[in-house]
Amino acid sequence: MSDVAVTVDVIYGRRVRLRVVEAEDLERVRCWRNSPEVYYPMYNWDPITAEMQRHWYETRVLKRERHHYFLVERFVPGESNYRPVGLISLTDVDGRHRRGDVGFYIANAEDRLPGVALEAEYMLLSFAFDQLGLHKVCLEVIQGNDKVAKMHRHYGFELEGRLRGHVWHDGVFKDVLVMGLLASDFAAHREKIEALLERLA
Repeated sequence: MSDVAVTVDVIYGRRVRLRVVEAEDLERVRCWRNSPEVYYPMYNWDPITAEMQRHWYETRVLKRERHHYFLVERFVPGESNYRPVGLISLTDVDGRHRRGDVGFYIANAEDRLPGVALEAEYMLLSFAFDQLGLHKVCLEVIQGNDKVAKMHRHYGFELEGRLRGHVWHDGVFKDVLVMGLLASDFAAHREKIEALLERLA
């Protein structure tokens, strides 16, 4: 694992910064995670307790050689400050196969402004490929979440498979879409994404 054990506390973009999750962020993240708007597209709808959140922090967030959890913070011009709006992660980083898993959410609808999620994911992918030197990142999307799947395709993610009836979700069994992005795919789409972010700035 040492060949990909890079830790970064803050990553700055045009309108967004990614800041590593700290202990004082736990209650905010727990409130987000317990919101129906956030947990609806996830596998687990069980309420997260403070004890569970602390366990997650100690066993996942602090294991930074394998897991990278960041708060997504967007710059608010009127406030001249950054406001926490969501969570993004690169987890289960595998040094042998140079691979990791991506996940994220923007907690509130009013913060889902044009370019916020786009830039946050771009920054995380740049970190994964440029700084960690990964070969591939993966993610899963529950059937019906077409908007999110479409956004991932902007970066070059390809549909690699469909896990049929894989999760019990909202009263029915649903498929899960498995998507993957190679470093070469990201490189091929990078100029297009940077141009789009420039227009949205």
